[in-house]
Amino acid sequence: MKLKLSIYSRLLFGITLLLSVLFAAVLFVIRSREVRTLFGQTQTQALLIAKYMADLNRQALVRFDQDTIQRNVDDQVSDRLPYIVFYDRGGRPFVANQFAKSQADILERSHFDVDVEPDARFSATRTIRVGNRSLQVLEVEIPVFTPGAGQKWASVKIGYSLEPMHEEIRQTQFPLLLVGFGGLLLGILGASLIAKRITRPIRKLVDGTVSISHGDFSHMIDIPAGDEIGGLAR
Repeated sequence: MKLKLSIYSRLLFGITLLLSVLFAAVLFVIRSREVRTLFGQTQTQALLIAKYMADLNRQALVRFDQDTIQRNVDDQVSDRLPYIVFYDRGGRPFVANQFAKSQADILERSHFDVDVEPDARFSATRTIRVGNRSLQVLEVEIPVFTPGAGQKWASVKIGYSLEPMHEEIRQTQFPLLLVGFGGLLLGILGASLIAKRITRPIRKLVDGTVSISHGDFSHMIDIPAGDEIGGLAR
């Protein structure tokens, strides 16, 4: 009986451990792909907003109409879009919303030089302080070219909140973990059945060997399996 418990427990533990590692790896891959997909969608949304701001204010930039650009910037700023900054050709701040003006590390730094390609893009995640809380944003900056201009006329930088993306990831974590836990329980149940199927003939073989060693040569070891265990029993 001691041999049976040892083999059964070790076999069950080994299969359970293997299943746990397998399910953890599958969940990790699924979650990683989901995060990459959501982040890619967020990057696309942020880039479209930056392009929209560039197109909306292109004529005002040509006229150096700060008042119009300021109104457009203030109208677009929200919890999802905490800051917008326009830079002039030399990379100096031209127009920004009030929050950006209070953050020197946001306001004073353009990611582009004067010589930049029209399709140049900058994108990076960063953490900012909004009131008493930290907010992770995706910072995107694109150059603004005017018709006939051979060089960058201006650039626009936005901060796009990543909180909705993180919230969506958190909402999908529970169903994913629930499915993984259910699959693991089914796997453990299947592992238990497999372990019993493997250890049962070994137990019979051990019991028969003990009986024969005690002189009971009439004892029959009933293992009908055609594998090595059945051959050893015969």
